[in-house]
Amino acid sequence: MSTRARLGIDAVLMTAFLVAYKPAVTGASLHEWLSVGLALIGLFHVALNWDWVTHTAKKLLARLLRVSAVNLVVDGLLFAATVMVVLSGLTISRAIGPVVGLSPSSAPLWHLLHALSANATLALFALHAVLHWKWILKAVTGLLSDTKGGSREPDAKTDRGRSGRGRNNGSRHVGRGDRRDRPYAERWS
Repeated sequence: MSTRARLGIDAVLMTAFLVAYKPAVTGASLHEWLSVGLALIGLFHVALNWDWVTHTAKKLLARLLRVSAVNLVVDGLLFAATVMVVLSGLTISRAIGPVVGLSPSSAPLWHLLHALSANATLALFALHAVLHWKWILKAVTGLLSDTKGGSREPDAKTDRGRSGRGRNNGSRHVGRGDRRDRPYAERWS
């Protein structure tokens, strides 16, 4: 199907939706019939674009599972190792333990657990940082550009800050970047 035909279907869908949106304007009967028509055209629209839907869903799911699963495992292990460092540290503590009512343990197992969990925490923290290096880099460069440029308050004459962007033209999300300057196919990959 041509791009013009697809655009026409999209325009009909949007127009029908806007008309059907307010049943007080159209009346209940027209609202319901338009809604049934919308559902049928919407199903046709999804069927026309099914290859895109499945491709995008598979790509997104694979990426989410890959990235999210690794992050979840690393973060879970990091949490467990950190808890073990704290608990074993309190158990062998000679300064804090007695203050909170614990007598320090001299058992070698607690010292070994403390050393192993401390090493694991350090390694997992490094891995966590590697997994999030893009966000860390963008956050740090954003903070550095804020401190170098001084105040980012809007200029009274131009209503623009020192960043050179207009009030609503810049991305306010650290690490996301502006997807509008990339080709459509690359925007969500």
